Amino acid sequence: MLSLPSCTEICDAPDIDLINAIFLKLDTSEVDGFSEDELNSLYMVRYFRVEEADFDWPHDTVFIYGNFYRSPSTIRLSNDHPFTNDSLFYPRYNYALLFESDTLLEYRITNITLDSKYTGDCAYENMVKTFEMNGLTVNKSGTTDTHTITK
Repeated sequence: MLSLPSCTEICDAPDIDLINAIFLKLDTSEVDGFSEDELNSLYMVRYFRVEEADFDWPHDTVFIYGNFYRSPSTIRLSNDHPFTNDSLFYPRYNYALLFESDTLLEYRITNITLDSKYTGDCAYENMVKTFEMNGLTVNKSGTTDTHTITK
């Protein structure tokens, strides 16, 4: 039996969900940072945009309550976290971070725009990753850097 080497490169599939994820970090500094009580009262609502009516309809809610992504104050927003989607659907929604504490804080995440592509057999690149946070545009294109939210 003759064995010939293959020309096909063997590689691990890129983590597309991670590459296209938005990472949010809640500031916990002592000056104007979120308190432990506020972090433990956090929940997130996902809204479906009804364009014809210029209206956001609440779709579902996830209660974070201190259960953050990999660190005590980081949120990963993607198809797998904190809501599960079948494919790249998370940009279709708007989101709100809400706190049940006495501070009545709300942070709206809207107008998520993603554009990415395969750049070879084993590479995947995010070219556009933008969103609005309470009306201000945030650009995290091409990175998995966190966006820090301050009070």
